[in-house]
This record gives sequence, structure tokens and C-alpha cells, in this order.
Amino acid sequence: MNKLRLIACGCLLACTVARSADYVPPMPIKMELSANFGELRANHFHSGLDLKTQKAIGQPVYAIDDGYLVRINISATGYGNCLYVAHPGGYTSVYAHLDHFLPFIDSIAKNEQYRRESFAIDYFPEIGSIPIKRGQQIAVSGNSGSSGGPHLHFEIRDSRTQDALDPQIFFPVEDNVAPRPRMFRIVPFVGEGTVRGKDKAANFDLLNVQSGKYRLKNDTVRVWGKVGLAIKAYDHMPEQSNIYGIYRLQVFVDDSLKFEYLNDRISFAQTRMINSLIDYPLWYQKGEVFMRTWLLPGNELPLFPVAVDNGVLTIDEARDYKVRIVMSDRAGNKAELGAVLRGVPNDIKPLVTKPGQLFFSCADTNRYEGDGVRLDIPAKALYENLIFDYARMADSTGLSDIYQLSRGNVPMQKYAALRIQVNEDSITDWSKCYVARVGRKGGWDSVGGKYVDGWMETSVRDLGTFKVMTDTVPPVITLLGKGAQMRFKVSDKGTGIAKYRGTVDGKWALFAYDAKNATLKYVFDSKRVTKGKTHTVEMTVTDCVGNTATQMVEVWW
Repeated sequence: MNKLRLIACGCLLACTVARSADYVPPMPIKMELSANFGELRANHFHSGLDLKTQKAIGQPVYAIDDGYLVRINISATGYGNCLYVAHPGGYTSVYAHLDHFLPFIDSIAKNEQYRRESFAIDYFPEIGSIPIKRGQQIAVSGNSGSSGGPHLHFEIRDSRTQDALDPQIFFPVEDNVAPRPRMFRIVPFVGEGTVRGKDKAANFDLLNVQSGKYRLKNDTVRVWGKVGLAIKAYDHMPEQSNIYGIYRLQVFVDDSLKFEYLNDRISFAQTRMINSLIDYPLWYQKGEVFMRTWLLPGNELPLFPVAVDNGVLTIDEARDYKVRIVMSDRAGNKAELGAVLRGVPNDIKPLVTKPGQLFFSCADTNRYEGDGVRLDIPAKALYENLIFDYARMADSTGLSDIYQLSRGNVPMQKYAALRIQVNEDSITDWSKCYVARVGRKGGWDSVGGKYVDGWMETSVRDLGTFKVMTDTVPPVITLLGKGAQMRFKVSDKGTGIAKYRGTVDGKWALFAYDAKNATLKYVFDSKRVTKGKTHTVEMTVTDCVGNTATQMVEVWW
């Protein structure tokens, strides 16, 4: 229903004359970027521009054109305080990580929060009910949500599809600095190719031979069979220390265009598919981001104008193959990396599955069912075919065994159903049980779950190592300050905080939750609370398995 309303609003505005060519900037300061559109992030592409706010909270934020406020979103994570304005021509501008809204919007948001008794809201005003003027201040820049520092996250979307568009289409940023490649990688296909006589991927350092021209330190590499190329590269901008994403990348082999990547539009339904574009195992293990220049079977991103043989190189002649990789930014600055792949015939070890391994096709549904565990993966969840490894180990807690479901972490586009059998003699309260997975930084992370007839059931979007755990420890609430402003710090070492409720004199009160700093803040509101008396402030926090903590404070205000 909400999406339909946005589409309807976009269609309504599209009937008027578009003025996208003369949008006003969203802030009255020079447009400097801390992040650009399309940067490769964990599980998603960056969908807008991160605009610097002079390292501080408080810049006025303006609507870039006439339109209507169509969405108010407030969250402790993600975009934090966020506004959406639909404009003529069928575009919607998005302003995120705001500190606060202007009063005419803030009053609407607060009324909705009190009506729902919830800090987090996703509110869609009646179409046309809140007109916005071009250049009108609508908010103040901030650091809310999952922001890592003060800035304005700014997007322009297609109102009809809600796809994110590169804002530099409308707001070109002055830039005369070319991208820079950092490292080159060749990945042989297991059982089908070799690099330097081996079936393992190899990284290569680079030399800058002249302005914008790079080559491998070891200029010639022995290769045979089917291989894929990957590159670690970043864009740069004048007088900025930040690194940015590459806008366009082309691979030429013997001067013939083999592969092209170009990103100026992102579908949020597909953004997780970035995991098929980057070398995911390398990112997961070492934090290094390499872009593949070949397509995995499950990569359905519409970002590749050219992908001959899906970008896979077949080196099957005893000769030199000349490779050029051209990287471009939005302003047209270019860098070029040259490499020579020398075809040298080599014996290739065939892929042989070991006992206990299974072949999972990414195009089909897949199931593993063993002693105490069942995994159901829907079709087109995996990005590529998988040799599935399985191992079962005893766990000292006795709640369940530990199950290794694939070697290493494997991301999926869709959720898979996971069931783990529990040791009923070791558990006294099923409501406190959950399924946990080994996280990227070690330790066990909750992936939720519910108890059903001797099994814990949950959905997972990454394969890895799992077991059943229990959490009986309530969250911790710490009073940081009281008076006209009440502040609490909240934490939970088990399953994490699921919900909270703050009241003043028994009535729900609007406590703002900052998840990254784990704080709850309430400012006494004279419109809702009588001033000049002692008030009872009560905070209740509940974790994801129902453990609850409560703290009560008396305060004069």
C-alpha cells in the first residue's frame, strides 16, 4: 500500500513540468563528498551521496525543488531521521541521518509517534497534504541512525520504481582526479584453470608507470584454462582524503571489449546481490574489496552493458593475451591497468568431490538433512554452484551439537530454512533459546528462532557454523543523567535489545533511541507533562527472547 502511494504521488507530480536541471543544492555549503554513489559496501551498494557538513551537526537542509513530503521515517539504525520529498518530473529526494526536522514536520512526526507509542515510525502522509517549496528548509543535518559521523546522506530516486539514481547526474561535482587501481587478482576456476601452474587465486602488486597508467610488477603471468579477473580500485577527488567507488570499469582483451560495469541506478530489491559482484570470501576473511569482472550464475544485476562469455576468460592458446582494464569516474577521468597473460599449457586437476560433500546447484532448490539438522535452500538463493561441506561436533553446553553447514561463510540472496534438534534434557525454558552462528569477527551471533516439537527453527541468509544457545540474562539499564533531559544507557550481551518502553507518570513518553551509542534520551515536554512537581520515570527494556529489565527514577521538573 505504501509503495503504491509513492507511485501514485510520482505519477501525479510527473504531470507537471520537470525542473531537474535547476535543482537547488540540499545545503548552503560547498558540495564535498565523503562517499559517492555505488560504493561497494557490506551487503549493499551505497545508494546516494554522503555530503560533508564541516565535521559538525547543524547545517540547514533544503528541499531541492517544489514537491510534497511523502514519507517520514525515524529509526534507531539505518537512515535515522529521514525525509522523502516527491518532485515534478517523477523524482523523489531523500535526506537521511538528520538531527531534527523543522517544526512543521516535527510536530507531525511527534503526533504520529505518540499515536503509535513508538519512537520508530515509517509514516506516509496523505498525498499532497504537506506541500514543500523549492529551497525551503526542512531539517537540520545530523548524525542519527547508523551514521559513522556527521554528514547528510542524500539520494534522488525514481518515484515510480523507487530505484536510487546517481545524484551526480543532477549535481555534478568538480573532479579532475582519476581513479587508482591498488591490486590485481586472477582467480582460476576450480577444475578448469590454473595461475602460475596452481589452481589457487593470486594477487599482483602494481606499478604506476606514468600518469594514469599502471602495470603489474610482474608484467607477464602464466595462465591456462578458464580464469576470472578481479581488481581492487578506488576513485579520488581534489583536496579530499576519502576514497570513492568506481563508476565505470571496462576490460579489454587484445583490444576487444570483454566486460563492462557501469552503475548509475540501484534497485533496493537487488542491492544485496553485490555479494555476487565482489570477491565475497576475500572480503569476509580479510576485509579487502575486489570487484569481479565476470558474472556468477546468480548475478542478475543490470549493471553490465557488455559481458562476453559472462566475462570469463578462456586461455587456451600458447601465446600472450594483452589485458587492459580501464576505470572511469563520473567526471570522465580515467586510469588504465595493463597486464599480459601468457598462455602456457598446464595439467589441470579435475574437481573431485570428497566423501560427505554434496553438489548444490544455484538454479535449483537444495536440501541437506542429517542427524539433528535440516537445511532447505530455495532456488536462486545461492549466487553460484556450491560444493557443500558438512560437519557435526559436540558442544560442551549440551543444548545442541555444533553444525558446520559449508566451509566458510556463504551469502545467499534469499533466506533458507534451518532446523536444529535440541537436547531437551538440557533446557528448562524453551522461550529463552535461539540459534546462533559464528560471526565474522568470531563469537556467536543470534539469528533468532523458535522452538517447535524438539527443534529450533529459524531463517538464515548466510551459511556457516550454527548451534543452539540460551539467554536468561536481562538487559542492563544505566542512568546517565536526570533532570529536564533523561538519559539511559542500555545493553544486552545475549540476543540483543528487541524493544523498550519509557513512561512518565505512567504515560508513554517519547524516548529517542540511538542504537550506535546504545542510549535512550527523553526531553520533558511541557505540552504533555505538568511542570513543577516530582515525576516518576520508568524504563523497561526487553531482549529478543523476552528477558526484561526495569528501572524507575523520581525526578523533579
